[in-house]
Amino acid sequence: LQQNTISGNGNGGVSLSANSTTLAANTIAGNTGDGVYLSGSGHVLDNNIIAGNGGDGIHWGGGSGVLRHNTVSDNSGDSGDCGLLVTGGASLVLTNTLIVSHTYGIQTTNAGANVMADHTLWHNNVQDSAAYGGINIVTTNDLYGDPRFVGSGDAFGAYHIRADSAAIDV
Repeated sequence: LQQNTISGNGNGGVSLSANSTTLAANTIAGNTGDGVYLSGSGHVLDNNIIAGNGGDGIHWGGGSGVLRHNTVSDNSGDSGDCGLLVTGGASLVLTNTLIVSHTYGIQTTNAGANVMADHTLWHNNVQDSAAYGGINIVTTNDLYGDPRFVGSGDAFGAYHIRADSAAIDV
């Protein structure tokens, strides 16, 4: 699933329970439920904007995946307002991710969950990570600062970063 705008759905934006799916260069915004719900193994999320959804940004039910160069911002989930919520035994690797304006940036609720996040830009989260039930959220090379989103009346253009963003060279 590449280069799509997924918005205005009465439930979640994308819901996949298969294996080895790639979501790349999509804008997933303004959906009533979670921006993305995934379970299964081998998923790749690359260079997506997941923002302004009525549920969690990404809800991972179990399996494995790689998330690279994603922006996850301003989602308001019913399960705790998470950028990334992991409820199943999942093994996830995040690289160069912006996680902005959530109650929990990353939250796990399962003891079998393992999340490794490298070069994450955290901003305006009440708590960046919370391992409730899960014990393994490992972050390295954390960055903190304002991503300096362009911001505009257009929800899809608003989450691009400006030249003075703390995310430059993340």
